[in-house]
Amino acid sequence: MSFLIFLNMLFLVLTSALSLELFKELSEGDMNFEFRDFPRSFRSMFQIMTQESWLDVKNEVLNRIDEPYLMFLAEVYFMIYHFLATMVIVSMFVALILDNLELTEDSKRKRQLKMATGGVDTQERIPFRYAIFKKFPDKPEMVKVKNNLSIIGLRV
Repeated sequence: MSFLIFLNMLFLVLTSALSLELFKELSEGDMNFEFRDFPRSFRSMFQIMTQESWLDVKNEVLNRIDEPYLMFLAEVYFMIYHFLATMVIVSMFVALILDNLELTEDSKRKRQLKMATGGVDTQERIPFRYAIFKKFPDKPEMVKVKNNLSIIGLRV
């Protein structure tokens, strides 16, 4: 879970810095523009990630761009970011939370013990091809062999 939070924050910081560099020139002295400084850029990218009126942020940036090809590139940038942020990263959070909720307490303890020891769970089912070894005793004993050379006609 902590790795996923770190990955999410790293992704958010990197895209906020990239968005600040891409769209900072569009502010033109407007103090309310979303990408005027890093904290506003971070907040705007987080707003897009959480899907809270993210179209307002995108449309404000697109309304300030004059050239059609730059408008298209900005549109593609926001769509790719939105796809990666919501469909991939946020979905991983939801999947991780749901995975932890469906585990019973006993299985959580077993998983934690397995992760802590780094060993293999001994209660796991062994493959069928190794099941034959359950028939053998743990400590085999040596068999005493008598000198039976007289059977074949030799005398000692």
